[in-house]
Amino acid sequence: MVQFDSDDNPLRKDPSWSTQDEPSTRSLVDPILPRLRSIYEAAAESRSHPDDPTAAARFRDLLEDCVRSFADDERYRDDVRFLKICILYVSRRTCPALRFLSSFA
Repeated sequence: MVQFDSDDNPLRKDPSWSTQDEPSTRSLVDPILPRLRSIYEAAAESRSHPDDPTAAARFRDLLEDCVRSFADDERYRDDVRFLKICILYVSRRTCPALRFLSSFA
């Protein structure tokens, strides 16, 4: 049986590395992933502070930014995650006519 000394373990992460300083490999491959995380956090904040207009505005702005950024990207045309973001975005719009018309699209 092979045993690694804790100092010689090649799988051990260097404590000086920070995952927040460098983008993960997954987010480099999937550019929508960091935005989805931000939207998730903003949604949680908006739910926990329903009377805070800045939390609701941040959530709405993140949804709009994501939709505008990835609407023409072929990779996300059939992506369920992006479809959910689009539905959330349309449901957050203030114009009832737009919500009604978007239900037929």
